[in-house]
Amino acid sequence: MIAAPVFRRPAVENRCSIADQLSLHFLDWPGTGPPVLLLHGNKSNARVWDFVVDASALPNRRFLAPDLRGHGLSDAPPTGYRIETLIDDVWAFLAALSVDRVIVVGTATGGYMALTMASARPEAVAAIAIVDSGIWIDPAINFAPRKRVYADLAVGRAALDRSDGWGDAQKDHYALHSFRALDDGRVEYRHFEQTETAESRADFDIERLNVTCPALLVRGEHSDITSTDALSRLAGYLPQAQIATVAGAGHHIPLDRPAGLAAALDDFIGTSSWPLPR
Repeated sequence: MIAAPVFRRPAVENRCSIADQLSLHFLDWPGTGPPVLLLHGNKSNARVWDFVVDASALPNRRFLAPDLRGHGLSDAPPTGYRIETLIDDVWAFLAALSVDRVIVVGTATGGYMALTMASARPEAVAAIAIVDSGIWIDPAINFAPRKRVYADLAVGRAALDRSDGWGDAQKDHYALHSFRALDDGRVEYRHFEQTETAESRADFDIERLNVTCPALLVRGEHSDITSTDALSRLAGYLPQAQIATVAGAGHHIPLDRPAGLAAALDDFIGTSSWPLPR
């Protein structure tokens, strides 16, 4: 049986209208500290962060995790899936919540977004954490299609991408929040295949950016997407970069080893000496 896990610190679910006919679903863990914006990867959703926040030792920090357009429970317009447009959505989301400065944590495509946001609006981004984003991976990987429809939820759960490192709780939770039921009993992923995101990832050029804020670069110990050489190369573009490796994790660190990722983020956010946003 697929069961929903019980979290010590459950997220509050909400929606935010950011444009005509475009509403984003998001998770909010209220707190008094400066907000930490959590950005999921392409073909994923905000629920990858539940276990990470639950394991965090920063109980007074506010965390925000939106479903990007076309993902999770957010609206899915037919176009507008380049990274630049996804970032525009996020800025509008933050403005709607009256948040003017954040710490941005992004995994996979979310890491591309974090880097671009920090370069474009340094006054709005206090720091960033890039979680196994594979900046120099083979562009063909970005375009690889994924099977969308499965016979039922149990079959979909069993086929979750790269899930060898996930425990039963992670598999159950992600399955429950990643598929929608169809009328015939089958289930379908709650995201839309969009070549626009893959195209913009292929066009991404770190040399065009100027990121000066503190940055944490995180790699899963067994990642097949981000090599140690690529992480060192990325650090060369970021003058305040720190590097962390999450033991036992592959590419999908938030679900592979959420406690290990939470510890790395806690150390970076909670004990660093750089100025925090007010």
